Amino acid sequence: MDSFACSIKTLRFSLALVFCGFCVGCQSVYHATGDFLIKYTEDETVPYVLSTPDAGLGCGLGEGYTLFMLSFERVTESPDRLGILLKTLAGVCSEQRAWEEELRYLRGVKTKSSAEASDARISQKRYLAQAARRQHQGYMHMVKTFGEPGLGCPKLNDDNEEFLYLIGLVNGLQAVLNNIGADQEAGVPMSVAAKVSRGSRCLNSAKWWGTPQALEAAVWATIPGINQTDIDPIDKLKEASEIGIEQGVRLSQVFEAQIYSAKGDVKAAKQVVKAHAEAVKKMPPDPRLKLMDRISTLQLQFLSDKLWTNAKGHRTPMGRLGHFWDDHKEEALELDIDDLL
Repeated sequence: MDSFACSIKTLRFSLALVFCGFCVGCQSVYHATGDFLIKYTEDETVPYVLSTPDAGLGCGLGEGYTLFMLSFERVTESPDRLGILLKTLAGVCSEQRAWEEELRYLRGVKTKSSAEASDARISQKRYLAQAARRQHQGYMHMVKTFGEPGLGCPKLNDDNEEFLYLIGLVNGLQAVLNNIGADQEAGVPMSVAAKVSRGSRCLNSAKWWGTPQALEAAVWATIPGINQTDIDPIDKLKEASEIGIEQGVRLSQVFEAQIYSAKGDVKAAKQVVKAHAEAVKKMPPDPRLKLMDRISTLQLQFLSDKLWTNAKGHRTPMGRLGHFWDDHKEEALELDIDDLL
């Protein structure tokens, strides 16, 4: 009996050792797999995705791939660098859904369907809150990678790190703006905007399509009292947009148009949309960053859709981005003024 009990104990101990060895082996495999996939995604997947103009597939990658990749933080180093961009792409999906709901709201208002308009506005704010949360998470991945913006400039070793830092800053500002649109539902601190403004000075604006300058100017125009200079933020935005047009990544124009729209300057917002549509025709996007430029176009197309829907009840007609329903009236007015002069 003692011999049998001893055998049972020995068997249990042996099984426990095998189980532990199996678990350790799995962890080892998971660790190696995570390191491989993270490295492959950074080196190959990200450049490939950025070079494609299909924003729908890009945002789908963000929604479908993010949790899978970030789960590797359980078995290896946290892939925060990937989190910056993946959360950006996922945020694009949420923003696009919010855009559709805002257009539905505008149509409801125009047709005097109060129930439809109210429902659309609620849905829009839910998607804006979702976008803000995702973008803020992307910003926080940047903070974990490079440190809090505004507390001195981080050491950025190459163009890839500068790019990720910039995208993290863009996430931060967009998170603040979308959180405002969602009635602060996402809880993004307003202080993030000031940090983005300070962090943008760590990057060469001429190198990065004017976007760092556009970020700072957009914050200046949005938050009263933060601009401690005599520089007009609108002038900075215009200059930044020109840099982006010349380099084929026209993200700065998005911030310029957003500020005009927020201020109710419809004429200036229209001019940005027209300038963007013309620039896209004249100069192809940077082949390495087609996705970034396409997302910029979609942002400005949405602004155009809002203006068209307010005026005509429908979005921008096919092939008419950069054109508006009242263009002939404006041209006639300008002609009359010129004749008088």
